Amino acid sequence: MPSKFTIELQNGLRKSLPFEDKRDFKENKKGFIAAPDYKQIKAGRAKLVGDRKPYDQLKNMLVQFSMGFEILPGTKPVEAAASAKNPFKQEPPAVNTITD
Repeated sequence: MPSKFTIELQNGLRKSLPFEDKRDFKENKKGFIAAPDYKQIKAGRAKLVGDRKPYDQLKNMLVQFSMGFEILPGTKPVEAAASAKNPFKQEPPAVNTITD
């Protein structure tokens, strides 16, 4: 059950959004032929039909990254062996806010 806050927020959005404008729904259905008669791939595997070249091009463009990648320069994680020596040791602050 959503909270009272959530319900109030949803009701406010319902009043502010143009739900009577159905153009987006109509545009979305353009080119749609029919839904498949199944909801899930029963064999558990998909089969590619047609030209495989575009799929392979996209696949080759993907980047594989490790869990230790740098989000920003200088944010690379410390190696586990180095941090295992003293897990509570911290570097001193760059600026001492009390005396500076």
